Amino acid sequence: AQTALGNKYDNILTGMQATVDQPLVQDINTIVNDATAKYGLVGPPKEKLAAILKNQVVGKADNAGLYDGPTLKDVQSNLSYQARTHAKSQNPDDKNLADALIDAKSSFNDFIMRQNPNEAPTLAKINEGWAKFSRPQAAAEKAMKDGISTPAQLGMAVRSGGTRGQNATGNALMQDLSSAGQSIL
Repeated sequence: AQTALGNKYDNILTGMQATVDQPLVQDINTIVNDATAKYGLVGPPKEKLAAILKNQVVGKADNAGLYDGPTLKDVQSNLSYQARTHAKSQNPDDKNLADALIDAKSSFNDFIMRQNPNEAPTLAKINEGWAKFSRPQAAAEKAMKDGISTPAQLGMAVRSGGTRGQNATGNALMQDLSSAGQSIL
């Protein structure tokens, strides 16, 4: 599944491109400007957010504001990595920073879809498939016996893949399945 999804993703994203547009600029500026009110970031954590977005999103476009396919993929990967890394921290500022980075990635994904309307439906399905694949994969990584994960391990993987808001409201991807599994098994 990982190989099939990865190949599909690479094939479609390689041929795509996107040029910085006003909605992307506005979204990134809003995330930085609202960092205190929305994410509780002040001082160095807010500056860190601004630096990550400047270097990992804005700074990756060429002089004409163009992203080619590999660069689009690089931006997505870097935002995901930064969000995951900060979400694992015990520091509350890092967790808040992760939420802001998740929102930035969502805005960047919207930008890609907007700039590539013909490929957008296929890319959305690949992203959905990848998200659904990654939860059981993360649970299997933690499996202690025979590589078979438990409903509790799936629940932990689902929680780590969702935002705090999604987890709190029961709206994280596959949270319904993992909760049912824990209740029944």
